Amino acid sequence: LLVTERADDVDLTLWYRTDLFTGGYAERFLGHMRSVLEAMVANPSQRVSEISLLTAAEREKLATWNATKIPEGASATLTELFERQVARVPDRAAVVAPGDVGLSYDELNVAANKVAGHLRTLGVGEGDLVGLCLDRSASAVIGLLGILKAGGCYVPLPPDLPAARRVQQLRESGAKVLLTMAAYAGDAPPDVTVVALDRDANELDSQPDRNLTDSGRPTTPAYVLFTSGSTGVPKGVAVTHANAVHYARAVSRVLGDVPADTVGDGFAKLDGWHFGLASTLGADLGNTSLLPALLSGGTLHVLAKDVTTEPARYAEYVTARPLDVLKITPNHFMALVAGKQGDELSAVTPRQWIVFGGETLRHDAARTLLGANRCRVLNHYGPTETTVGVLTFEVSERSLEASIALGAQSVPLGRPLSNTQVYVVDAKGREQPVGVPGELLIGGAGVAHGYLKRPDLTAEKFTVRSGGRVYHTGDRVRRLADGTIEFLGRGDDQVKVRGYRVELGEVEAASRAHPGVGHAVVLLRDAQLVAYVVPKHEGYAVSHSDRPTPEKISEWLSAQLPEYMVPGTVLLLDALPLTANGKIDRAKLPAPSTGEQETPSFIEPRTPTEIQLATIWAEVLKRDKIGVTDNFLALGGHSLLAIRLLGKISKVFGVRLPLRSLFESPTVEQIAAAVDKAVAEK
Repeated sequence: LLVTERADDVDLTLWYRTDLFTGGYAERFLGHMRSVLEAMVANPSQRVSEISLLTAAEREKLATWNATKIPEGASATLTELFERQVARVPDRAAVVAPGDVGLSYDELNVAANKVAGHLRTLGVGEGDLVGLCLDRSASAVIGLLGILKAGGCYVPLPPDLPAARRVQQLRESGAKVLLTMAAYAGDAPPDVTVVALDRDANELDSQPDRNLTDSGRPTTPAYVLFTSGSTGVPKGVAVTHANAVHYARAVSRVLGDVPADTVGDGFAKLDGWHFGLASTLGADLGNTSLLPALLSGGTLHVLAKDVTTEPARYAEYVTARPLDVLKITPNHFMALVAGKQGDELSAVTPRQWIVFGGETLRHDAARTLLGANRCRVLNHYGPTETTVGVLTFEVSERSLEASIALGAQSVPLGRPLSNTQVYVVDAKGREQPVGVPGELLIGGAGVAHGYLKRPDLTAEKFTVRSGGRVYHTGDRVRRLADGTIEFLGRGDDQVKVRGYRVELGEVEAASRAHPGVGHAVVLLRDAQLVAYVVPKHEGYAVSHSDRPTPEKISEWLSAQLPEYMVPGTVLLLDALPLTANGKIDRAKLPAPSTGEQETPSFIEPRTPTEIQLATIWAEVLKRDKIGVTDNFLALGGHSLLAIRLLGKISKVFGVRLPLRSLFESPTVEQIAAAVDKAVAEK
């Protein structure tokens, strides 16, 4: 910046490197400098830190980008909107579920009404919380709707969570009734009434099949989802019917290409579409499929776990039952379609939209899918606290090139849905100009009720701005010149693992709870959690039988945390590295070994099958060498890597192995035996 003083003024000339900055960026920089200088002249006594960089033109542009208000239609509950579809298309398929179970809208409605009637006899009424512990099935959808029809609020407790964590969340919620199957009934605390859909089928069937009245109001909580908590205790997010209905209407407008100036929602545009539910009900990722499907007269496909974890079965399913919309994380989908290109890739993508969420979408992954030339690609972002999603960005060759030209390093998160506002602010809450990083705040109709039984945390994270409530996401973002939002990272220790939010503090707290652990630090390295553990020294000799080992700590954590929160690698250290002022020096924590050193027990692959499998494992796990007794889990293997591994095994050997095989028999030697057996039986 060259400043030349003249008689009555000064001239400012800015030089910049065109390979680093665009002309628009330089112009905005000069505009911000003008704003600062004008403010200094107007009030010389104010602090520089109190001066806003925004120009008048930028303020106007920011207001325009947040001008998303449109009429959404009359207030309604999820139950009311679903029952309208039952009356309109009673014989249409509502749910297709594992085991070739299919339910029409009328059949689904009757089954849910019977559940609702039984829950009413147990005292469940408006706003009462009910635990929902069911596998991915038609029963899960029946149970969910039954709870809502009774006026209750469902609390998903996926069966694949450790039993201890399910009990913890059930107690945190305060729910006194649990809807489940007999196989999981024994895990419930003694003061919770258990309704097992299979065991209590006769009692449920005796209930009336008509719709109930007084099923709640728009302000009634519809569901509570638990997210990772930095203090070691998960926190429940309470979402109302109004929040969920707003989201369903807003995202349906996007999926249905409803023009911005058109009154109403987009449900009619989605009439008869097929939606794939690929995730557990314990995360709101799947609500992008579940809600629009059941509120528009579409068909919801509840995809079995083997369909979502075995590439061959996924391809087989969507070929036989084409989907129109699938919501999934980018890494999960790329693992399912790994190695497919052109027509082969096109055949396993939805007919209308593939919607990505939960993770940063990379340019290379987006371009791979655009090459399929079958469906449209939508990048979708939003925390649970603002109801599923708030930003959307349609990915195309043109939009990608435009965002890259504006300096985006990843696919943008996009612009806000209708009736949603977003703000990029500095530490003092002032809006940041285009290109300047800040924290993302979200306001509008999707902002949730708050945290269950946590008024302190609710007051901290949910504040008032411009007359409305906003949620402080903790995400670092910046606006691009076209108004789209680009994700830059986190401002705290929260990370994303396979689409799930993980507070590193919760994993550290669970590690420290082990009786033999003195200190623990957890980091995310190469998309994998790594735990650094210092054993207790007092009373723990090196040879002590209770001295923790990586295997014992992993086993301990697996009994308490969801699979995605269990570190893939546990390293034992004598001490944690410290900075000069005594803080943990995370930069000096050692990276996990990539397997260059052979262990004393290393055994070279011996058979042709073992040799091929070892090569596949090395490629997927990014290891130099794999021995036949090396353990997939001990090498950092997890469910997404298992999906990729099984896909390659299927392609090379022409056989399909279930996902559980890699967790029950996790060595090359064991998998080779399973492959040889499967090949022989073909």
